[in-house]
Amino acid sequence: MARTVRQFGYNLSDEEAIGQGIGIREGHAVGEGKYDFLSPTEYINKETILDIDGVSIHLAPAPGETDDTGLIWIPEEQVLCIGDNYYACWPNLYALRGGKYRDIAQWIDSLELLLSYDSEVVLPGHTDPLIGKSKVQLVLNNYKESLKEILLQTLDYMNLGYAVDEVIKNVKLPSHLQSLPYMEEFYGTVEWSIKSIYSAYLGWFDGNPTNTNKLSKEKYSEKLLSLIENKEKIMSEIVNDNDKEDLLWAMELCDLLLNSKSNNQKEINILKAKIMLKVADYETSANSRHYYIEYAKEILKNEKEIGGNSNGL
Repeated sequence: MARTVRQFGYNLSDEEAIGQGIGIREGHAVGEGKYDFLSPTEYINKETILDIDGVSIHLAPAPGETDDTGLIWIPEEQVLCIGDNYYACWPNLYALRGGKYRDIAQWIDSLELLLSYDSEVVLPGHTDPLIGKSKVQLVLNNYKESLKEILLQTLDYMNLGYAVDEVIKNVKLPSHLQSLPYMEEFYGTVEWSIKSIYSAYLGWFDGNPTNTNKLSKEKYSEKLLSLIENKEKIMSEIVNDNDKEDLLWAMELCDLLLNSKSNNQKEINILKAKIMLKVADYETSANSRHYYIEYAKEILKNEKEIGGNSNGL
C-alpha cells in the first residue's frame, strides 16, 4: 500500500499530481471518502449471454492488464466495452506499486479476440472511445503489434544471452508505432515492460556467476568507497549534476554513501530527496513522476525538512 500511495500520488497536491495513473484523481485521494468493495455474485469464465431489459449482452473473459479483465459486447449496437485492455498510451505492463507478472502474450491474444468483433464503437475503461470500424481495427491492431514487438524482441535478445540492461538498450519500437500519439509513455514505459518480461521468463538471475552470491549493499559500498578514498569528491559530484542522466547518477552516488552508513546520513538523505524532485520534472510517466515526488516528500518529512515541491527545489 505504501508503494501504491507513491505511484498514484495520493498525498500530493493537485499541482504536484498531474492525474492518477491515466485518469482523474479518485475521491479518496483528496479526502472525499473511500469506496467499499462490492463482492461479485457471479463469475464469468466463458462466453455468457444475458438479456437485460430486452438488450442482449455478451460477456466473456479477456485477460490482459489483469487476469480478471473481461469484455462486454452489445451486438445490436455493435458496441464493445473492453476495460483496460486498451487505453490511449503505453500500457502499464509493470506496476511500480508491485504485483504479479502481467502476461503480455495473454494480453496479445485478448487483443486478437477484441479485433475479431465487428465493432463500430469501442469503449475502453479509460480515455476516449474509438468510433468507426476502420479506426477500431487500426488502433487496436497497432496496440497489439506494439506489445508483440516488445515481447518478441525482448525474448530474442534474451535467447542471445543478453543481460537485462543490454536488452533495454537494443529493444526499440519500430518508428511507425513509436510515433503514434496513443503509444506515448504516459502511464507505463517500454523499459519497465522489458524488465518485467525478462524477470518473468528468467527470474532474478541474469546468467552472470558474480550475481549468484553478492556482497551486501553495505559491504559493497564500504569497499568501493575505500578505493575512492575521497567522499568530498563524491559529494561535489552529486551537487553539480543537473541533466537527467547526471541526476540519475547522483541518486546512485547518494545510495552509495547511504549504504555505507556515512556519518552525514541526514544531509545525504535530504540531498537525494531534492534530486528526486528534479528528476520528476523529466518524467513522462505519471506513475514514475508521482513516485519520485511522494518518496522525496516522505524523506523530507522524516528528516524534518518540509516544504519541497517540484517547483521549489
